[in-house]
Amino acid sequence: MKKTRLLALLLALVMVVALFAACGNTEPEQTTEATTEATTEATTEATTEATTEATTEATTEATEPTIDVSGMEFTFSLENCGQYWEGDAASTQKGVEFQDAIFAIADKLGCEIAIADNWDAGGVEWIATQGTAGTHVYDCVTGRQSTWIPCAIAGYTWELDILAEEYGLDIYNEEFCNQTSREMATMFDHVWALDFTGHYFATSLGHFYAFNSTLVNEAGTPAEALYEAIRQFEWDYEMMLDIGSKITKDTDGDGKYDIWAVALDCDGNEAWSNATGPIIEVDGKWTANLLDPQLTPSLEFMYAISGNDMQVPVYGDTIGRGDRRDNFYAGICGFAGLYGGNIHEEGTGLCVTFDCGVAPIPHGPAATDYVMNIVDCDWIMVLKTNPHIAETCYVMNEIGYALTDYDGYVEDMLVNLNYSEECMEVINEYLVPNGKMNIAKCSDNMYELVRYQFYADIYKLEKTPAQAAEAYQPLVQAELDSVFGY
Repeated sequence: MKKTRLLALLLALVMVVALFAACGNTEPEQTTEATTEATTEATTEATTEATTEATTEATTEATEPTIDVSGMEFTFSLENCGQYWEGDAASTQKGVEFQDAIFAIADKLGCEIAIADNWDAGGVEWIATQGTAGTHVYDCVTGRQSTWIPCAIAGYTWELDILAEEYGLDIYNEEFCNQTSREMATMFDHVWALDFTGHYFATSLGHFYAFNSTLVNEAGTPAEALYEAIRQFEWDYEMMLDIGSKITKDTDGDGKYDIWAVALDCDGNEAWSNATGPIIEVDGKWTANLLDPQLTPSLEFMYAISGNDMQVPVYGDTIGRGDRRDNFYAGICGFAGLYGGNIHEEGTGLCVTFDCGVAPIPHGPAATDYVMNIVDCDWIMVLKTNPHIAETCYVMNEIGYALTDYDGYVEDMLVNLNYSEECMEVINEYLVPNGKMNIAKCSDNMYELVRYQFYADIYKLEKTPAQAAEAYQPLVQAELDSVFGY
C-alpha cells in the first residue's frame, strides 16, 4: 500500500475514533490517550515505510554498476596535446605530467589508453574514408571547424548532445570541458565538438593585438591610458592608427624605417570588428556579406594598417609571419596580431626588453562591443565508426575531468604575460566573452578563398576593399552553398 494512502486511512481512523469517543461520553483522559496512541502509531508506520523506500532507492542508485572497461584498449587522436606523448617533448615536465595523468586514469579503470597525434586524422578526407569503409582506428579525433562542420553535415560524427543524453558524456559540465567552446560548436541544433582547455591543450583564444608598452608610451599613450580607453570602449580604428603613425621611425637617418607600428595583422579577423562580418547567418542560412556597407570600415582598416608607413610591407612578401612576430618580441614593433597559441615561453615569453600588453582588435563605428574571432577551433569529435561508444564516453569523461583546468590555463598565460593583471583583465573581460568561431573556415576551400585571396588582396594592396568585396562576393556564396548544401 502506498505510504500516502496508508497515512490518510490511519488519520481518518483517528478522527472516527475521536468522534465516537466524544459521542459516547468517554472520559477526556481516555480520549486523549486513544488519539495520541493512534496518531503516533500511524505516523511511525508511515515514516518507517517512507524512510525504508527512500533508503532502498538511494542504495539502488549508489550500487548501480558502472561501465566496465577493464582490459579494453583506447586510442585517442588528440592534436595539440599529443605532442607531449612521444619523443623529446615527452621527457619535459609538462610531458611527464600529461603521461602520468593518462596512466593514472588507465590504472584506475583497468584499461589501456594511448594518445596519437595524427594530423591526417583531423582532416575531412581521412574521416570520410573511415566513414565510408566503416573502419575504426581512433575512439575520438581532433580537428578544426573546417573538418567537423563538413563531417557533421555528411553524418560522419556523433551529435555530442545525444551522447550526453544516452551515454552520460558530461558536455555541460565546466569541470569536464570548456563551455565557451561547446557553445561555439553548437550548430544545426546539436553540439559537434568539445575542448579540454588546460595545461596540455593549446588554447583556442582567438586573435588580439599585443602591444609594446614602451613604444606606445613614447608615442604619447601610456599603457594605463590604452587600457582605460579599452574599458571606456574608446579603443577604435582611429586611435590605433593614430598611435601607430607616431611609432614608425627611421632612427639612424638612412631613409629606412627601423621601428614599425605593426609587426603583423590579425590574420583577417579585423573584418569582424564592426558588428558584422563577411559571412553572416540570415534566416538560418550562412550568407556572403561582402557587399554590406557596414563591412567596409573594417576592410578599410585592414587596408590602412598594411601601408608601408605602418608595417613591414606585406605586398612584397618580404618577411614571413613568424619573422614578423619575432620582430615584435625583439621590441622593434609597436603592435602585433597574435592569438592564444603565441602566449607561451617561445612567444610572448620572449618579450624581455619591454612589458607586453594585450588589447582587443579595435572596434569600428557601428560596433557595440569588441570581438575575438577564433580561427582554429581544434576540438574533439567522436566518429560514428566507433564500435564501443558507451565505453568511449565513459573514458572520455575521466580524461576530461583530469585535463580540463581553466585556472591552470590562466596560470600558464600569466607566466608568459609578465603576470600582468591588465592583460588578464582584457582576456577575461573583453576577449573570451566576445569569442566567436570563425565561420570563414567552415571548409578548407573557404579558408583558402577568404584568407589567402580576399583578405590577402586587401593586405597586399592589390585591390581596394570595394574591389575585393565585389570580386569575391559570388565566390564566397558559391562555397557556402556547396558546404551547407543550399
